[in-house]
Amino acid sequence: MSSDTKTSGLSKEEKQRKFQQQYNDFQETINQLTEKINQLRGDYDEHTIVLDTLKKAPKDRNCYRMVGGVLISNTAEEAAQILETKAKNIVTALDNLSKELVKTHKEFEKWKKDTGVKIVRTD
Repeated sequence: MSSDTKTSGLSKEEKQRKFQQQYNDFQETINQLTEKINQLRGDYDEHTIVLDTLKKAPKDRNCYRMVGGVLISNTAEEAAQILETKAKNIVTALDNLSKELVKTHKEFEKWKKDTGVKIVRTD
């Protein structure tokens, strides 16, 4: 069903409100995805710094990490393995979120084209 059919029985003001809400929803989704991607990039950078430091440390050296408010003791080698796994998971999440962001941008552009909505900024 096209959006023209969905909005054909609505008054001009109701259509404008509906389009504004759809626009706001797209913008909110895009902003949330962008924020999460930036947060994960920061987390990845932190993991990389710690991994580089741990590689220079003796493998049997004690390391501590915070897990849910509790300090956990590991060797440098164990901690590095855990961090490498987490870093790989972060990269996977970044790939998925980046794909989702591209998909959302495409949906937004299609929505603008299909509805004929023109974005006017009053900044």
